Amino acid sequence: MEHNYMRRIFVWTICSLAILALGFVLLWLKLGHDMDVALQEELGHRFSTAASQVKVLDGAPEPSQPRSERDRALIGQAVVAEVLMGFRVAGYQSQHGALPTSIEALDATEKLRQLSPPDPWGNPYGLYPEGTNLFLIVSGGVTHNARLTEEEREKLRKQPAGHLYQLHGKIIFEGGLPDDPQENQGHKAP
Repeated sequence: MEHNYMRRIFVWTICSLAILALGFVLLWLKLGHDMDVALQEELGHRFSTAASQVKVLDGAPEPSQPRSERDRALIGQAVVAEVLMGFRVAGYQSQHGALPTSIEALDATEKLRQLSPPDPWGNPYGLYPEGTNLFLIVSGGVTHNARLTEEEREKLRKQPAGHLYQLHGKIIFEGGLPDDPQENQGHKAP
């Protein structure tokens, strides 16, 4: 009788510990899920904030319905990626003394680094040198076309460098590098 009693206590103790462990696992999964949701919301908000920095050059009136949060976030993702690529272009220019001719040329020199990802719509970015120190990085956006017409390029040439623009659905970063590489370090060469 005493043997059965001890056995029951042992079984109930094991079952209680298993239920307690399962509860901790479920709590950990729930907290992880809540953290992922909060992180996604924060990233979406930050990308939307980045998208608000884009100046629309279409000349068309604002859409009758505001863009969805998802659309703003996609534009913001393109903006962030283009600005980061601008830093890579500046690094390429400082190493090679000229701007890369394309994203492929930029990626070819960075064998050990990650290659340029597609834009948020799944299409490759376009890179267009504009002279010796100006360049355009283009996401085709909803048009899925990162090529610029001469008319679009002319319109962008009239805009200040270092800004983000939207033109005919394309998201464009117009980057500029100083003529003297020493200016990047905050002082002039002797």
